Amino acid sequence: QFPENAILFLDEFDHALGESLPDGERRVGVLLKLLDPASGGQFFNPYLGAQVTLPRIIVLAGNKLPSDAALRSRLDVITFADLSLKQKRNIVQTSILPSLYGTYQIATQDITPAEMHQVDAIITTHVADPGVRGIEIDLDHLFVDFMTVRASKTVAAATAP
Repeated sequence: QFPENAILFLDEFDHALGESLPDGERRVGVLLKLLDPASGGQFFNPYLGAQVTLPRIIVLAGNKLPSDAALRSRLDVITFADLSLKQKRNIVQTSILPSLYGTYQIATQDITPAEMHQVDAIITTHVADPGVRGIEIDLDHLFVDFMTVRASKTVAAATAP
């Protein structure tokens, strides 16, 4: 039994639909039935041999719009502005870096000014990106590099005469 009102959130909407996959057309077809305003909230299911009442559904989708024109026509599109450089820096400072510090067990004060300069360089490299996903990926790689350097120094110090 469906709830009276439902919200279906599909992040990576274009990938979730898998329009280029063998069953992609079937996935699009299901969404078309769910979003068809002419259906009156019902459709006949030949497998069940019965009318199926659909819930009122809101589809929230992230990423790219589907290529299927019929499906696109049933969506209200809300476009958000790209994040500013200031917003990206704030997200990095308040969310991404604390997460990386925890993941790699690095104390905030252990990050050198030179390393922080590298962090800022990554942020500014992604100034044209709409969000922070690329920054997050590159920062994760940078922290792996930080850990590799720290491990090398530890080994060198331990093996020094």
